[in-house]
Amino acid sequence: MINGSDLAKLSLESIDLAAKTGHMKYRTVSVYPQIDQQLNKAIELVATKQLSAKQAFQQAQAASIAELKRAGVNV
Repeated sequence: MINGSDLAKLSLESIDLAAKTGHMKYRTVSVYPQIDQQLNKAIELVATKQLSAKQAFQQAQAASIAELKRAGVNV
């Protein structure tokens, strides 16, 4: 629950509605898990002092934009 809304329920209802109206179910699920992986990798690089925070997050941003474009999102 966030601000009184059940976001998990809302997501599932959206996927079900898309399926009922003829849309492909998987197209309604966001590409954010890949972006989350980029952020986790950046945090790891900073925590292990392999890159500065600026460098790690610039790298994560570039990789995230590439992921979104591959997924068909206009950036």
